[in-house]
Amino acid sequence: MGALRPTGVPLVLDGMERHLLFTLNAIDEIQERSGAPLEEVMGGLTDIETAEDTLRLVLLVLLNDEVERLSYKGRTCDLELVDEKQIGWMLTRQNLIGAVTATLRAYGSGLPEPDDDDPNREGGRQEE
Repeated sequence: MGALRPTGVPLVLDGMERHLLFTLNAIDEIQERSGAPLEEVMGGLTDIETAEDTLRLVLLVLLNDEVERLSYKGRTCDLELVDEKQIGWMLTRQNLIGAVTATLRAYGSGLPEPDDDDPNREGGRQEE
């Protein structure tokens, strides 16, 4: 059954491997904190003016969600919750692109794969 539990996309920050996973709780928190739909928030990663703030917000939520998820029901977790300042210290010019890439991969891994046999794909309606 453990093989069915999603682990997320690995990202090394501050010498520690973390796993980015867009859970429903994380998505809700990102949307609540940003006041925007998740798709709009993630689009902010490609805008030079908003990319750093967007990455900081998304990583803050995803990293803290990982700690809470791993600690759920009294399980032992060696990871600690982080704040925005800590996220800023973890991100450097050397790992910024890797962090954005891992975040986008984690976001993309939660999207459904296109189905070539789906009759609804082109016209938006099923053939009768």
